Amino acid sequence: MGFFWSAVNRNEWPTDPEALAEIEANLQGSHGDRRSQCHPSSIPS
Repeated sequence: MGFFWSAVNRNEWPTDPEALAEIEANLQGSHGDRRSQCHPSSIPS
């Protein structure tokens, strides 16, 4: 398990431009990078 970058203070984020670009590419709306991803087989039919 990891952590959500949107929960980390921005002054603690990496300063490397490539790392920042990857983080920012995953941010969406007010939830940032917080989203639940479950495996399709765990969804009841």
